[in-house]
Amino acid sequence: MPDMTTARTLWFAFIVSQLVFLVVVNVGLTDPPELDWAVVGPLAAVAMFEGVFGLVGVPAVFRKQPAQSAWIIRWAFFEAMTITGLVTAFVGAPLALFYGLFGLSLVCLALTRPTADAFTEWEMRRLQ
Repeated sequence: MPDMTTARTLWFAFIVSQLVFLVVVNVGLTDPPELDWAVVGPLAAVAMFEGVFGLVGVPAVFRKQPAQSAWIIRWAFFEAMTITGLVTAFVGAPLALFYGLFGLSLVCLALTRPTADAFTEWEMRRLQ
């Protein structure tokens, strides 16, 4: 059974960082600029790509990496989704877009919660 302390600590840190971004948007965004869909649209598409790649792409592309490394990369993509949402809020997107990306990121993090069984399964596939 792998030691999950480091992975769970890092996973928790990624969740806490999401909450920091939530505070930044709610406290720091007092007068949002005018909406520019030419900027916001592509950023929203990038954010969705980050989430999908974290869920589907990382297991395919990084399948030969150790579980902990691959999962940290996954969590970084989910965090990037929220950071991109943060940027969209500061360039004038409706806050609903940020909150949606924030929520999706938390769901993705919840779906990839580190467990000993999941890490063992990843390692067994990696070593085949």
